[in-house]
Amino acid sequence: MRRFVLLCLLVVPVPLLLTSCGGGGPVQDVLALLFGGKVLLHKDQPAAGAQVTLEREDTTESTTTNANGQFSFSAAGPIPAGSRIIVTGSDEGQFVYSVLTPANVTGTDNLFSLDPFSAEPKTPGLDVVPSVAKPAGRAVITSPRSGDTVTFDQGVDQDARGAFGRFTVRGTADEGLSAMKDYYLYVVVHPTSPTAEFFPQYLIASVDPGTGAWVTMAQFGPPAQEGYRYELLVVVTAQKLEVRPPLDPLKYPRALDIPGVVYLSPFVTDLTAGAMTP
Repeated sequence: MRRFVLLCLLVVPVPLLLTSCGGGGPVQDVLALLFGGKVLLHKDQPAAGAQVTLEREDTTESTTTNANGQFSFSAAGPIPAGSRIIVTGSDEGQFVYSVLTPANVTGTDNLFSLDPFSAEPKTPGLDVVPSVAKPAGRAVITSPRSGDTVTFDQGVDQDARGAFGRFTVRGTADEGLSAMKDYYLYVVVHPTSPTAEFFPQYLIASVDPGTGAWVTMAQFGPPAQEGYRYELLVVVTAQKLEVRPPLDPLKYPRALDIPGVVYLSPFVTDLTAGAMTP
């Protein structure tokens, strides 16, 4: 798998000199803030063309790294707590760094690495997750595959809408996730026809420490109507999700809205609900 190292330049002050309309000289010095960084592949190879997104309060900005792996955003103020830096890999997996404390001080040598997946801020007071003390990892789904028709086992619980169907999901993950007690793997189901929200499953997938393999159960519906279509992904979160009854599951408008998410795998798409096994 390809990996990236993200060297992030946080809140670099650049003085701008404003002059009066009449040309009579400067009226004030304005301190502009530049937010940027550099994305590298494993070791020292720059990642040209990588997409980097900055989510900050109610604004979202995206840019693409240049030939040297560099990117930048102009920022009108500090990067507040709750902001997120999202790097999209070549396989469409997304690596999410969350700012826990405001980045309102100068810092140019903060390290955001995906090998291991962690952040090492050099700026005093800056706190980001995943961290060196609590690194995360990535995971992918190997079964089912895009385009498959999935046969369901009949769910025990049902309501007026009908029964839900259970099915097996398999995948692989960074082996280190098996020993990381601060991160959790969840399969996410997203119905696409008819369309609905993103449903993280209540079972946590356990990673085999020797092989990195994992297996878990997921559900579709109700109703698990034959011919309905959906897609899947697996996410890594920095917090354990609430356990809800199968007929009243957690749901979110986007997979990125799942609490504590730090990694989103590539999607498994164009899945079709097949026949139900009693």
